[in-house]
Amino acid sequence: MANVQEFIGRQLLGMPATDQACIDQKLCELDGTPTNQVWGANAILGVSLAALHAGASSRKLPLWRYLDTEGKASLPLPMVNMIAADATGGNLDCQDFLLLPIGAPSSRTPEDGHRVYRALGDLAQKGYEGTLVGDEGGYGPRLESNEEAIEVMSGSDSDKRATRP
Repeated sequence: MANVQEFIGRQLLGMPATDQACIDQKLCELDGTPTNQVWGANAILGVSLAALHAGASSRKLPLWRYLDTEGKASLPLPMVNMIAADATGGNLDCQDFLLLPIGAPSSRTPEDGHRVYRALGDLAQKGYEGTLVGDEGGYGPRLESNEEAIEVMSGSDSDKRATRP
């Protein structure tokens, strides 16, 4: 902290907080090493982030809006863990089967993910054994193949288990 307050901070006095590229370039020049060995990456990153927050604050913008220079910000695409191989007994080749609601309106993706997840929760009623929940929240039904996992997630299994001998 002493280095930040007594040296780095003084070197940046008078620089506009909204000129992030200039601030970051100055920080790198002050350190002078490619791996930030003199002042340390924690000090340099901390000062850079403080300047970034100050720039956003000076424009009265939340940080995410300040960083969105092209006006294209959108909600992130959620990835929902539906089937967790660690809870299936290890008979699947993939560790997890995720739902990515690509193409769905961003305002509906949490609702859509929840709907599919709840439907998977009803697997025991379709005759699947072992609908445990894995570490990251995915269900762990006993499935015979990766293809069957995809069929179950897409709802195209059509109660196959219930009709098996």
